[in-house]
Amino acid sequence: SGGLTASAGTVDLSAVVFTLKVYASFTYATSTAWTATTTIPLGVAYNTETWSGAKCFTDIGTLNVSFYDGTNRMNLLNASTTVGTVSLFTNNTFTASEKRYVDVGTPATSPTKISCTVERTIND
Repeated sequence: SGGLTASAGTVDLSAVVFTLKVYASFTYATSTAWTATTTIPLGVAYNTETWSGAKCFTDIGTLNVSFYDGTNRMNLLNASTTVGTVSLFTNNTFTASEKRYVDVGTPATSPTKISCTVERTIND
């Protein structure tokens, strides 16, 4: 039950859809506490991809985290010393070769580090 059976030694997978989830992380640190918003380029999307969630944390205080393509922003995440999780569902798709950025800012107290992991689905 639930397995594939091949009577002639071949299996037709033409109707099967495979989903590839990738978890990418970034960390950013400053020698002094944040005072404004920092834009961090995250590279270029190699394939079409959908971002479905993010988990972030700081070393102290809080920072707002906003992922975007230079124009369209995803849902805002407030990162603190407790891992914050956000489901991304607004403007959460990048096309192949599209630039990816994250804005980190609006600090409370004096954070100097941020670390995030993003769940992405590769669509190509």
